[in-house]
Amino acid sequence: MKHLPSADLMLADCQALGLRPGDSWADLFEAYAGELLRWNAKINLVGPAEPARLWRRHFLESLALLAASPPGVTFADIGSGAGFPGLVMGICGRKGLLLEPRRMRYLFLLQVVESLGLGEVTPVHARVEDSDLRGIGLVTARALMPPDRLAGMLKGRAEPGAVLVVRIPPEADPGEGEMVMDPPSPPLDRPGPIAQYRLAR
Repeated sequence: MKHLPSADLMLADCQALGLRPGDSWADLFEAYAGELLRWNAKINLVGPAEPARLWRRHFLESLALLAASPPGVTFADIGSGAGFPGLVMGICGRKGLLLEPRRMRYLFLLQVVESLGLGEVTPVHARVEDSDLRGIGLVTARALMPPDRLAGMLKGRAEPGAVLVVRIPPEADPGEGEMVMDPPSPPLDRPGPIAQYRLAR
């Protein structure tokens, strides 16, 4: 059973975000979606309405965060849960950590990383407050807490010059953040710009 749109449609949506997909992206995205929905029957990784909009709500938002992120730096996905955006970034070739304090979600992330052969992505069973973020140049999260609050909590933890990249609600005040991208909607299923926050020491 196929869980995501055709490879051609996924390619077109990626290109709308300014991304050039690798040859294996579509197959790996589909394999990830299959694992997610299989586990979702046991541990409720996403809500009941989400399977129908998995691509545009979750995969594409993750790809938009990738498109707005600095290249060539190691990332940390805070509260990774179902793996968005961290697993998507890993499939796209980025190296990083998936921080997840809940045991069953951590085990899910381990399973997907192993089954997809994502050797540069490491699930970590820990809260961000207890994690070592030295060497991390990019931090990202979805729906964890207000960006200013998260940025304040992360200051001093990551590398000098590291950034937090998050999506914020339309017309929201980014506070100390800088708007860097306003992804098109469609193909994303909801509007909202992406902001960067500097995590100075």
